[in-house]
Amino acid sequence: MATLSDIVRGTLRAVGWANTASARRAHTTPATILKLHGIT
Repeated sequence: MATLSDIVRGTLRAVGWANTASARRAHTTPATILKLHGIT
């Protein structure tokens, strides 16, 4: 059985991967970049 720290660590890792993926998509999508900077 996984300990609480293992569960938290796995969750944080998953969230980190999701953030990295969304950041990559944001850098490749001009409309998203504009939206992030509040231009649109």
